[in-house]
Amino acid sequence: MELSYEELDGFIQQIFLGRKLTYVEKRAGEKVPLLLSYPSPADHLVAGHVYTQALEEAREMGLPSVEEMSLVIRERGIYTDADDAEIERLRAKLVGQRAVLAKTTRVPARKDRLKKIISDLEQQVREIEYKRESGLSLTGERKAAEQKFLYLTWRGTLNLFTGERLWNTWEDFQQEPDFLFRKKVFLDFIIFFHGLRPEVLRYIARSNLWRTRYITALKTSDPLFGRAIRDYTVDQIMVLYWSHFYQSIYEMLPDDRPADTIIEDDEALDAYMTDWNADRNREAIASRAKKGKRYGQSTAWDHNETIVLRSNPMHEDIEYSATMAGHPRHEGAATVDAAPIGKGKAKRG
Repeated sequence: MELSYEELDGFIQQIFLGRKLTYVEKRAGEKVPLLLSYPSPADHLVAGHVYTQALEEAREMGLPSVEEMSLVIRERGIYTDADDAEIERLRAKLVGQRAVLAKTTRVPARKDRLKKIISDLEQQVREIEYKRESGLSLTGERKAAEQKFLYLTWRGTLNLFTGERLWNTWEDFQQEPDFLFRKKVFLDFIIFFHGLRPEVLRYIARSNLWRTRYITALKTSDPLFGRAIRDYTVDQIMVLYWSHFYQSIYEMLPDDRPADTIIEDDEALDAYMTDWNADRNREAIASRAKKGKRYGQSTAWDHNETIVLRSNPMHEDIEYSATMAGHPRHEGAATVDAAPIGKGKAKRG
């Protein structure tokens, strides 16, 4: 993907502020500018209460649970064991195609074809899973989750110019007469709440416009977002994750580091790193096995002389040497010449 400077800068500001400017159309055709703000930990706490309360109400109304609906879906053949098996088969093919992609770094046409195959397989998995998810939308848990996010939408929707909540109270929000307007705000907030798409975050994390800020913050120990970690938004957490990920790649040894064209290609880079990590794991296992053979398998028996006390069951079955006979420190013990057990006569010292 490719972003313009203005788009990239806009996303970075959105991440820093934990807020997003959006325009929502009202029934009369008027577009209202709104500011969506990421909820605070306190908002999340109250939203948990709203969820619990809504779940109790759903049960009183007789709505089935996710577990109960899952059984109904299977009994009616909407989603079957065959679907589970097909998903497992498709995911196995995805693993194989990504492994092939990891080896394909110099042939763009072949790489594009593999990426198309991977995309198609992922779409097939989503289509099968949708059959199950669509049926679960009528459960008590999903109804409660909707109420929870409606509450968070009320808390996080602000007037662009005053910074105050668009609806003064939770009751005002619930009684909004323009239902379609409220629904559009809700959908916009859900998208904002769950964060930017992974491909956007990865593009930002490897961009110079972001990396300059990120590296400077690391070197100066300056708080990157000016807030406590507990208050980080989803986007702030994820952009830091990807920043650390790419930084580790940029610091790889030249022989190990993938080409820039691979770094800029999310699918190709993921496949490359999966293959690279697998190679390192195999090397580590081989190295440990070699060290174990060199240092861990040598025992006293390899040196042709071992002290065996009378209490040892082998004491009567081994061949003794007179070397230790009469030695005060080893009375009642014997040295063992590395001979097969039970062969020869015991020599008492």
